[in-house]
Amino acid sequence: MKTISPDSFAMICFLVLIQNGEGLKDKSPDYITEKMVILRAGINAFSFLDIHNMRKVMSWCDRWKVQVDEKITNEMKLQEEAAISLGLEL
Repeated sequence: MKTISPDSFAMICFLVLIQNGEGLKDKSPDYITEKMVILRAGINAFSFLDIHNMRKVMSWCDRWKVQVDEKITNEMKLQEEAAISLGLEL
């Protein structure tokens, strides 16, 4: 497993937000500036994401064998359980 820094993990979370829709060309400067706060959040950047984007980050980590902090794993588990209890489509 590969370990990445909290700052790199925050960058991955930021990039997931930027890739949505038509990617960068779809994002206003205000949107990008607003989301840049994630870059200073370290592993807490994960909590800025909705469950769909959390899954994208986790999928990326799985694919590239990136070790995920236990806090992130626990947050993902809580979000999945909440989605199930609310009857949301997974």
